[in-house]
Amino acid sequence: MDNDLRLKLMTGVDIPIPELQITIHPPSVKEIAYMGEQDFFMAI
Repeated sequence: MDNDLRLKLMTGVDIPIPELQITIHPPSVKEIAYMGEQDFFMAI
């Protein structure tokens, strides 16, 4: 995996995928903590 993508995934920065015309938003640690770890893992 390319280092720039890994950094984006770790920081929760939106990642555009122009070929699919979508933008994904990986959750940051703060967002996971807000949701609750158990609920997060149930969702994924």
